[in-house]
Amino acid sequence: MSRNPFPGVARRWWLMLLIAGALVLSGYVIFGKEGGVIRVIELRRERDRLQLEVDRLKAEKVRLESQIEQLERQEPMVIEGEARRKGLVREGEQVYRLRYQAVPDSTKREAPGKPGDR
Repeated sequence: MSRNPFPGVARRWWLMLLIAGALVLSGYVIFGKEGGVIRVIELRRERDRLQLEVDRLKAEKVRLESQIEQLERQEPMVIEGEARRKGLVREGEQVYRLRYQAVPDSTKREAPGKPGDR
């Protein structure tokens, strides 16, 4: 049997190979596209952002439901005014729309005389 003249070299080589493999594996776990730790952190942030949006929308829904109840309890004129503000009309009503037309500015009058005499 031949004896290894460098017994510590083989052991160091295996140790370096093991460390390199562990680094590659941990790099894949941390930075891998499918299930990496960074991806998990990103997904948690997205979940938290969406949860805040859901909470905001729930609060808005409660506010709008309260507004509906208040409008239903109040006089019909309040509802009528809101409908008019939004441009709603009842069946059979006739709508008259006035068109805005710009009026020439009266402060920019020309001096007396023919145009182009200057």
